[in-house]
Amino acid sequence: MSPEGTISKNGKCPKCGKKVTEGVLHRASVLADRKRGFKPKKSFGFESIIPLAEIIAGIHSCGVNTKKVTREYMELLEKFGSELYILRQCPSADLKQAGFEKLSHSLERMRTGQVSVTEGYDGEFGVIDVVNRPHSQLNPLS
Repeated sequence: MSPEGTISKNGKCPKCGKKVTEGVLHRASVLADRKRGFKPKKSFGFESIIPLAEIIAGIHSCGVNTKKVTREYMELLEKFGSELYILRQCPSADLKQAGFEKLSHSLERMRTGQVSVTEGYDGEFGVIDVVNRPHSQLNPLS
């Protein structure tokens, strides 16, 4: 749950009623001296990027360490250069022309922040998905 959700439920799990484990984000919101999303006027920008292997794995619905992902990852590096170039700058048309249409679509979604985010909890990692329909938005790349 978000810190606001935890507070609204009085720190209790809506499913089982037990006390929830408050995470780092909750602690940060308690200590914060400004509202969530506040951006100072002279602040530097940042980019939210997802590792290329994770995007490929999401497209194929398989693990990151599979041969299929490794093979496609290496093929992309050979054709287009560095991972950061592919993630940040490689034109969609070039990817489509080389037969990577789903990757092109996924990268466009990542670059514009149109991703699905399922937050982690109690030792479970969160999941970021650029393949399926988004239900939250990260900051787009600048």
